[in-house]
Amino acid sequence: MRLSRPNSMRIATALLVVCSASSIAFAQAGPQQVFTNRTRFQIPIRYNQEEMSRLGIREIRLYTSIIQGRRWQIAQNVPPETRKFDFRASTDGEYWFAVKTLDGNNNLIPGGNTTTPALKIVVDTTKPVLKLQLQPAKAGEVRLAWDAVDTWLDAEKLKLEYRQPGQNNWQPIRVLPKASGETSWSVLEGGIVAVRGSIADRSGNIGTNQLQINVTPASNSRPKPAEPDFTRPVAKADP
Repeated sequence: MRLSRPNSMRIATALLVVCSASSIAFAQAGPQQVFTNRTRFQIPIRYNQEEMSRLGIREIRLYTSIIQGRRWQIAQNVPPETRKFDFRASTDGEYWFAVKTLDGNNNLIPGGNTTTPALKIVVDTTKPVLKLQLQPAKAGEVRLAWDAVDTWLDAEKLKLEYRQPGQNNWQPIRVLPKASGETSWSVLEGGIVAVRGSIADRSGNIGTNQLQINVTPASNSRPKPAEPDFTRPVAKADP
């Protein structure tokens, strides 16, 4: 039975409201960047309830910016006993978040015209594009080239595999984990060679591709090795 994925997720990073004797301020050790492929998620709130009550805080406001802080808007207002914000992103992009509180005298804390982001969430629902080119270099030899494209690509997640005559299972192709590159190997007796690959981005989206060609046997064909020789990979620079 296939289980359906939940409609929302909980962002592990909490927005921290720090209370002091004279003020309440939003603080965190630098804005943290979080990646997700969900458009709906929850952001936890952490604070000292005793200080919030003592200072008469009656509202916590979540502010968001989708243009890197050049303009902010209120995304949600919640009472001080609330422990999370529920947020739905309208589109893919990088969302900046900040929090302000409203006290009993309708004063925003922190005040002023400056809003400092404390959390950045990248919403990315688009799969990377993985292009594969598989062609004969010469008789009895095949060349593979790959090129992956994505704004938030995680090249370390590159996975390439091959299958050729005499093998029933897919075998790994050992190359440098780059966004683009190439390698080649011998298939002396020729035949159908298949290659498949996958790569992920930082939000967990996975792009895949697969193709195959018929390789011409080498004229001086001899028993083929147990596996291709991947000691000569040539990795291009990242695009």
